[in-house]
Amino acid sequence: MVVTRERSALKIRLRRAILPMALALAAAAPAGAVSPDTEVTIKGGGWGHGVGMPQYGARGMADEGSSYADILSHFYLGTGLGALAEAAVAPPQPLKVGINKAFPSLSFSAANGAVEVCLPGEVAGACSHTAKPGEAWAVAHSGAGCALTRSAARVYGPGDCDISLEWGNQPGVRVAFPALGRIFARGRVLFREQCDQLDPMYRCKASAGLHVTVELGIEEYLLGIGEMPISWHGQALRAQVIAARTYAARFAAARAVKYALNGGLRPDCSCHLVWSTSDQVYRGWHGLNEGNATHGAAWRRAVEDTTGEVVVYPAGGNLLAQTFYFSNSGGATENVSDVWRSNQVLYPYLVTRPDPWSGAYAKGDCAVSKLRWCVTTTAGVIAAAFGLDALATINIRERYESGSPSVIVVRGLRRGRVVESRHTGSQFRDKLRGARLDIRSHHIYSIGGLRLPERFFGRDRYETAAAASKAVFRGGSDVVYVGTGGDYPDALAGGVAAAVESAPVLLVTRDLVPAVTRDEIRRLSPSRIVVLGGEGVVSSQVAALLGSYVPSVTVERRWGKTRYETAVEVSKSVFAGEVGTAYVTGGLSFADAMVAGPAAIRDNGPLLLVHPDVIPTAVKAELARLKPERIVVIGGASAVPQGVFSALGRYASDVTRIAGGDRYAVGAAVAGVFPAGTETIYVAVGADYPDALAGGAIAGQDLGPVFLVHARRIPDSVKWHLNRIGPKRIVILGGPAVVSGAVADDLSVYLE
Repeated sequence: MVVTRERSALKIRLRRAILPMALALAAAAPAGAVSPDTEVTIKGGGWGHGVGMPQYGARGMADEGSSYADILSHFYLGTGLGALAEAAVAPPQPLKVGINKAFPSLSFSAANGAVEVCLPGEVAGACSHTAKPGEAWAVAHSGAGCALTRSAARVYGPGDCDISLEWGNQPGVRVAFPALGRIFARGRVLFREQCDQLDPMYRCKASAGLHVTVELGIEEYLLGIGEMPISWHGQALRAQVIAARTYAARFAAARAVKYALNGGLRPDCSCHLVWSTSDQVYRGWHGLNEGNATHGAAWRRAVEDTTGEVVVYPAGGNLLAQTFYFSNSGGATENVSDVWRSNQVLYPYLVTRPDPWSGAYAKGDCAVSKLRWCVTTTAGVIAAAFGLDALATINIRERYESGSPSVIVVRGLRRGRVVESRHTGSQFRDKLRGARLDIRSHHIYSIGGLRLPERFFGRDRYETAAAASKAVFRGGSDVVYVGTGGDYPDALAGGVAAAVESAPVLLVTRDLVPAVTRDEIRRLSPSRIVVLGGEGVVSSQVAALLGSYVPSVTVERRWGKTRYETAVEVSKSVFAGEVGTAYVTGGLSFADAMVAGPAAIRDNGPLLLVHPDVIPTAVKAELARLKPERIVVIGGASAVPQGVFSALGRYASDVTRIAGGDRYAVGAAVAGVFPAGTETIYVAVGADYPDALAGGAIAGQDLGPVFLVHARRIPDSVKWHLNRIGPKRIVILGGPAVVSGAVADDLSVYLE
């Protein structure tokens, strides 16, 4: 709050009573919910669970010249190739591949030759019926069992459902099942009853319908896999074949053990493997492999040339690896523990692996649905999906090693209160899929359209200053101010002058120009560089280096023997005559100077520093020259004692102090000079100065205040003014390690 010497004690007491009530109201009803019609765009990449080998990644590696062995060892880290015949656990032979879905009836027909239709107990060569090409056959299930019909005329049943189809001349003769979308050219087909209920020993207690199982050898099975376009590079096809062979062998062997009491078969399908994406897509004879006249031979060669090859861990061992694969990673594969919470120690080869190849075929952010995708919806749809009355923000707060989101925080209003929920990328995807949004993957790059705080930050104070400069001075700047990053007085006081001259503040050390500062000066291409401070803080060698980066640039220095004198020299350089208001703060308090600069810029006045014991002579002379009508002192009595405060009355008729119980309250009180509706505000951590060194000049471009916060929470005094101002833009100075993601989320609800 603002307190003048003339205010009565009664007014002070009233304000002290009112402020806590205002803070409570602000905390109870923050602003920030967006209109339900606000468009939100979610951008991501990839398709699938993300564990193991991405098929587009395999394609990209193959197109670059990698062998199938290289592809497999890259995505299954530490594995090698081995022989299935030498594996520690052998899969059952033949494999039974089926669909775990019940059908009331299934029709089929033969093509290119006759097919034997065998009733229960019959074997090939001695079957009761023959299906000839052109005939319509069907098996129907009822409570009494199964019936077999030919051209709608019953030829068997109702009775036992164990009917099978056998044929020779494979793969020339084929059997088509329209309802399944499958044509089978290899193995034998078995009809079985589908289990509806199981007893604890995996035995079927009740039947729900009819299903089909194909019985064939593992190499024949691989010929019918439809998991990768067979027009792709032959090395990618071989990698796919070996991954599929290993997957089938490992899972079939494991299930044979698990379901030993059910003959080694999954009771829901009487099979070892399901023929859908639950395991691997088995299509039989189809246009993606053997049925393709152009590329079918390439798929057959991939199977035949790698016969019996599997992925083993470790390389040289005989244990089958868990060879999960999927379509596209979006940039990197996942640790299995991040996706399915599996014990990572058990799967050391299923770890995050770089995959730049998966995106190599994308034509843009949203051009190819499985590679780069975008979904545009509204805030109202998202709010409903998460059970909110209104949506405020969605923030990707943390990411896994792969870059996919590990924590997405959704905030909004429910019954008038701010609530938040945390989700992994997969959980977020599933929530929105429930709202019928086609979110293709958990690998989400960005969520745009909502008003969120921005950040200007880098790995250190030098990068943060450069990042702020790049964000604000996109087209360059005629003037650049340069100060030391090792202390605060020069850069903070210089920020006012920099703002007056529409210039950024960049940082150096005494004897070194960081590369990021050098590069930014070159990008800005100024005609003049202003060095803040004497050679004790920025050496002459550094000043000379600064002048070498841009042709014909002029380098000048503004400095005094002390920080107080340097602030005076800065003031003289930009304020040629009298000013209406001068700001004064303690020269030993960086926090007060951080928030004072933007206020001084707003009032077109200088920022001067005083010693706790005395007004320095140079400062007295500058105040006498400027003849301000008003002096605003920022900070309490510990920073600017009452004696110094009183002495300032000799230089202006109105001396006002803005103070508070701590540095955060001081910053909030300074923000009180900024009106409601101020467009942009800046936020910095109050515990240290580095990220805010360049903030004064940057904030001055927008005529907005700088608020100070804790690393992990917003002080109540700050919340009150945030709610009062209702900014349209909030810029955080510093990265998540300085101002946490939780604070960023909390700030977002105050955006109007």
